[in-house]
Amino acid sequence: MEIEYCPKCDEETPHHVVHDPVFDIGIQCSKCDIVWEIDLDLLEGETDMNVFHEYRRKQISELRAYTPGEDMSGISISEVDAKNGSPKEGDMIARNPVNHNDQWLVAEKYFNDNFEPVE
Repeated sequence: MEIEYCPKCDEETPHHVVHDPVFDIGIQCSKCDIVWEIDLDLLEGETDMNVFHEYRRKQISELRAYTPGEDMSGISISEVDAKNGSPKEGDMIARNPVNHNDQWLVAEKYFNDNFEPVE
C-alpha cells in the first residue's frame, strides 16, 4: 500500500488501486474510502496483484454453522478473522463442494452481508 494525497482527508494517507464503475481504475483512500480518478500513466510499474476486479460466483456455496468449542483442525481461519476473535458463535464453516476436506471459516458479518439460503 502506498501513501497518496487524499482530496477528502486533505492529507497524505495509505491508499490502494481499485476497479471503479465510474473511473474504471481509481485510487481508494484507506482512511475515508473515497475513490478518485487516477491517470493510467501513473500505474506504470503497478502489477496485477495491486488491482482487484469484481467477480460474481457461478455456483451454490456449501456452509454450515460453527459450533462453539468444536475442533477446528483442518479448517482454515484467516489471520484477520482470528485477530477479530473468530471462531465464535455466528461464524460459518464453508467447504469446497468438490473437495470436502477443503474447509474455511466465514466470519458472521461477511456471511450475513453476502449469503442467503437457497430455497
